[in-house]
Amino acid sequence: MLQSTEKRQYVGVILVKPDGSVLAQHRDNIPTILGPDTWAVLGGRRESEDSTLAKGAARELKEETDYEIAESELRFLTRDIYVTEKGAQVERSIFWAVYDESQEIHCHEGQEIRFVRPDEFKTLNFYTGHEGFFRLAAEKVFSRPIERKG
Repeated sequence: MLQSTEKRQYVGVILVKPDGSVLAQHRDNIPTILGPDTWAVLGGRRESEDSTLAKGAARELKEETDYEIAESELRFLTRDIYVTEKGAQVERSIFWAVYDESQEIHCHEGQEIRFVRPDEFKTLNFYTGHEGFFRLAAEKVFSRPIERKG
């Protein structure tokens, strides 16, 4: 059982195309979930069978999209500690990889999963902190900084 002082671990993956487009999930619009109707990084809770954070991230990506990626292809992007709107403390470890341009992406969770161009970022409602994760990943392959909102 998880103790209240223990941090939950969340793992996520951002696939990036050479033009800086990032794979994002439009979350379901259900009031009882975290971040309903927002755009977010694909991922979820690290499970006990995940021997590493990267293994958990690859598992989550496959579960949500059918996209298969080797743990060795994932590159660490960032980590933060976040307190959810329900008061849970979560350690988020985000990875990124270049999309292989061949595997099909399927949507098994949320309203939609698609590649989002950096120029679309300012038009979307992102889950807390996720826009920053997407910008960091896009800038890994995009040659110039991404224009910020506001």
